[in-house]
Amino acid sequence: MATVEQQIIKCERILNKYGLNKEVSLFRSELIRLGYLIAMVDGELDKAELITINNIFLTRYNQENIRETYYEDLQDANCYLNKVPKIVKLVAEKEKSEYLGAQCILIESREFVNAFKQFGSVIISCNGSRMKFEVNALDSFIAQSLDFIKETETREEKNEIEIQREKKADFVIQSADTEAEIERLLKEVDSLIGLKAVKEEIHNLVNFIRIKQLRESRGLEMPTMSMHLVFTGNPGTGKTTIARKLAEIYKCLGVLDRGVLVETDRSGLVAGYMGQTAGKVKEVVEKAVGGILFIDEAYTLAGGQSEGDFGQEAVDALLKLMEDRRDELIVIVAGYPEPMEAFLDSNPGLRSRFNKYVTFEDYSVMELYQIFKQLCHQSDYKYDASIQDKILYHIQKMIAGKGKDFANAREIRNYFEKVVINQANRIVRQQTGNVDELVTITEEDLEVTETL
Repeated sequence: MATVEQQIIKCERILNKYGLNKEVSLFRSELIRLGYLIAMVDGELDKAELITINNIFLTRYNQENIRETYYEDLQDANCYLNKVPKIVKLVAEKEKSEYLGAQCILIESREFVNAFKQFGSVIISCNGSRMKFEVNALDSFIAQSLDFIKETETREEKNEIEIQREKKADFVIQSADTEAEIERLLKEVDSLIGLKAVKEEIHNLVNFIRIKQLRESRGLEMPTMSMHLVFTGNPGTGKTTIARKLAEIYKCLGVLDRGVLVETDRSGLVAGYMGQTAGKVKEVVEKAVGGILFIDEAYTLAGGQSEGDFGQEAVDALLKLMEDRRDELIVIVAGYPEPMEAFLDSNPGLRSRFNKYVTFEDYSVMELYQIFKQLCHQSDYKYDASIQDKILYHIQKMIAGKGKDFANAREIRNYFEKVVINQANRIVRQQTGNVDELVTITEEDLEVTETL
């Protein structure tokens, strides 16, 4: 375990991360206030306690000036020991905002509670004895801070996107039922873990279409804009999921008739013999008319220049059909960022038709942890909070060793499935199986030996 000094430094780095450099003094002041008041529970601040405070914070307090600064009536209901530290509230709200108001685990906020707990424990123990009244006071102080964090984690908030959408509600021209369905679908998009920039792009697209329809209804002109999209990002970052949601949203908005999503790749578009590829492309496009054609790893269509490679023929055929069906079809091409740039350069017509990019970033450690937690919840598994750090360690290890083909959410699903298999093997070995055991994941289950 880190020393109290190390824990304080760790918390100060978190403050710097959130741009709260000026709040370092508040953090240190609140720690000293806690230490002083805990020490005063037995009626006095002894010499060892005062020296400990001065040594940790490099201060020069004496009995008089520390009392002038931090004295409070311990019997008063408004005493600091009965409150949640301001710094904990501040960091919790900052950390919560990163999740756009969704339910989450506030790991960094807990680091501050740990700092208060460690420092309080040091003060209680520094004179060689642990007074029961001091321990009880510290435990109560820590418990109310943790309760605040848990309430913040589970509190659902309207994010800025939702607030702005509500303000613009009187601009829509859809029926009430259709608007309700659009709002439901957008809320599903917003509820997805991570993808903050992608969510904003989806709302931008929807708002553009709404205003376009509103302007047209009032006889105003709108600039022509291609609806075809380029999705760039690594595997497992939600590209297909977002494409599927877009198809449903576009149907509600009246942009598409059917709202279907037809997924394909090179194998679904390119034939093995000359003259067959165009027909194969036409067949796939016809299935997608009225919806979205989603082409994964689209860059492979332009990758081969050798004789017998008909990828470029597929591109040419696709461009013609996109023009012929321009009011009935939206095409989304997806793949790794750099190869997609090469793909768009392979034919002069591609750049003009695909001028809107949506970038899917890799998931962070905390976002991957949220996905793991969600998988557990959806499959009726649970685990004790004491192994949370162990799960995070495994995820960090996965990311540290990732290669170019790291599959993000799919990697986490694979890990989850291996953990579930470990749990099943353990239960069979132990020949147990009551309901609590069947739904509980233990630390032993987290160990996977094969490369993820």
